[in-house]
Formats: sequence, structure tokens, C-alpha cells
Amino acid sequence: MKVNSTGLGKTTLTAHISELAPGDESGTMTMKIESTQPVHWFITCKMEPKDVRTAMKMVLKPSVIVRILAMALGMGGSKAELEVIAEPAPAAAGTSRRPGARPGAVRKAG
Repeated sequence: MKVNSTGLGKTTLTAHISELAPGDESGTMTMKIESTQPVHWFITCKMEPKDVRTAMKMVLKPSVIVRILAMALGMGGSKAELEVIAEPAPAAAGTSRRPGARPGAVRKAG
């Protein structure tokens, strides 16, 4: 991930989440972030229940879920790709959709 901070000016850090686990303190979650470029820092976040609720509300937004799925499937999440995921194409004339079929998948009539 790319990380910017007002304290770093225009510097962009390259980082990744290295751990997400129950915290040492009761009722907390610990998220560890490791920056690798241009400096090597370890950042520890102690997330309290309010922080976790806020993060969950943000992640559960439909637009965010669609983007996460697109990214997880290696689609990159461009606007055109997201539209394909969000709105399956209607079945072509003379075809029918069977339950459980992939969106946009059709089978021949008859």
C-alpha cells in the first residue's frame, strides 16, 4: 500500500499490513504495519471497539465490497470492470438462466 502523511511532506511510503490480531489489552485489536520504502518503520495500531466498528461500517458499504472483490479477483477494480461485477448482463434472446449460473452465463434453449 502507499501511505502519505502531512508530517512527511510529499514523501510516499510503501508499506504493508504485517499482522492483525487480538490485542494484549482486553477489548482491543492490534494491527501492525511495516513500511519498507523509503524508510523501514514498524507501526503498531491498537484498535479499540469504536475503531473496529467504524472500520466495519466502512468495509460493508456496497461500493467498497464490489471494489474489494474486484481487487481480490485480480481485476484491478477499474470502473468498467466494476460495472460488470455489479450488474450482470441480461440473458440473450432464446436462452434462459438456470439457478446458480454465473451472471451473464447462458445456455442454449431446447
